[in-house]
Amino acid sequence: MDAFELNKIAGAVLGTLTVVLGVKAISTEVFKSHEPEKPGYEIAEQQPGGGPAPAAGGEGAGVLALLAKGDATKGEQAAKKCGACHSFDKGGAAKAGPNLYGIIGLKHAHQEGFGYSAAMKGTSDKTWDFESMDKWLENPKGYISGTSMAFAGIKNPEERANLITYLNKNSDKPLDVPAAPAGGAAAPAAAAGGGGGGDDFTAKVAAADLKKGEQASKKCGACHSFDKGGAAKAGPNLYGIIGLKHAHQEGFGYSAAMKGTADKTWDIDAMNKWLENPKGYIPGTSMAFAGIKNPEERANLIGWLNKNSDKPLELGAAAPAAPAAAPAAPAAPAEEKKAEAPAAPAAPAEEKKADAPAAPAASPIAERLASADPAVGETVVGEKCGVCHTFKKGEPAGAGPNLYGIVGLKHGHQEGFEYSDELKAKPGPWDFEQLDKWLTNTEEYAPGTMMILEVEDPQERANIIAYLNKNSDNPAPLPGK
Repeated sequence: MDAFELNKIAGAVLGTLTVVLGVKAISTEVFKSHEPEKPGYEIAEQQPGGGPAPAAGGEGAGVLALLAKGDATKGEQAAKKCGACHSFDKGGAAKAGPNLYGIIGLKHAHQEGFGYSAAMKGTSDKTWDFESMDKWLENPKGYISGTSMAFAGIKNPEERANLITYLNKNSDKPLDVPAAPAGGAAAPAAAAGGGGGGDDFTAKVAAADLKKGEQASKKCGACHSFDKGGAAKAGPNLYGIIGLKHAHQEGFGYSAAMKGTADKTWDIDAMNKWLENPKGYIPGTSMAFAGIKNPEERANLIGWLNKNSDKPLELGAAAPAAPAAAPAAPAAPAEEKKAEAPAAPAAPAEEKKADAPAAPAASPIAERLASADPAVGETVVGEKCGVCHTFKKGEPAGAGPNLYGIVGLKHGHQEGFEYSDELKAKPGPWDFEQLDKWLTNTEEYAPGTMMILEVEDPQERANIIAYLNKNSDNPAPLPGK
């Protein structure tokens, strides 16, 4: 073969590579994915009585009536909340969650080889029809108790209907939407107000503990920056937010729902309602944070947000200071009550847990670790903890501390990281038992902690601990292994 032939072959190979790279670059631009406005998932708190009451339009006739006028384009926008953990293209690989192409009409736990939770596998005979998808999207843990899906849910019925419309359309065989029964759906009820605004709450803000407010703001630090001129993260910069308009940051990709309130101002009352229940204050927001239920914590945070500004609002602290002392007196008992109320029933609850027939399901951590799977634990950690924590050796802290080699380290171990006082005060190291208690209910383990997490499944906690133990220079021996 002469040199001319070799040159032709080499030219053909190089030409092919050029075309492939060009096509890849073009397709990347055309099908560019967008980061969700709020990464990760908020941990849902199970409401007493097995989950929240269904919102108007959330069940049966309601969802069908809303689906009849569902907007697939808006639904595709809503699906971007899910893009961190799911893929939607045909044949797309699973991420932290399964691929969702053609999901409407498929069985629960449909994707071959995906590591579904035991709770989801237990419903694999059920089909993702419109009604079941509506219930799942409204409250995943309410629909399938024990699921490892940590998303708090979508409370707005119209947003769910739009999303389901898109999921149904994103399929080789979209289902026909049945006609809604006569009467249709009631219009979604207006969200309840923020509970405790007005002069009384303004007085609380005027008397706020700004240090505690700054500490509380660290819950938001994974998604927001607070320094003057700071860049947006998953959420906008919040310097000087009190007194600014909703959707104030030029160029930030706010949700349509937030842009629709752009004429409103973040005053004390509006911020109080937003922090208590973001989705209640602005239905359709892409902000997945569940809210801050403690009014004093909200007051402290708003007081700090107001101070963190070039032009803090005058709250009239001097004038209302005397009257504010009256509500302040019951505030201390309220705080004591908050600390003591869970503590009093805690011992009986533990005894009840030990005496109940279901005790073997929540066996001691040593027994559960004997059958724990670190690989499953790593998947769960990536899904639930990766937004705030880093896990590689020597990595800097995120919103939470680095967790490499955590088993055996002291509470409050990372030099320079600002832990809550309650966590710093905990004696002893992070052993298997302490981690199990922490993962069961962080707020019960260290009341006042900024970390809000509950992992309900005892074996899932064991899998997480097994991974955290393995992710170390000196893993401790696991019991029974």
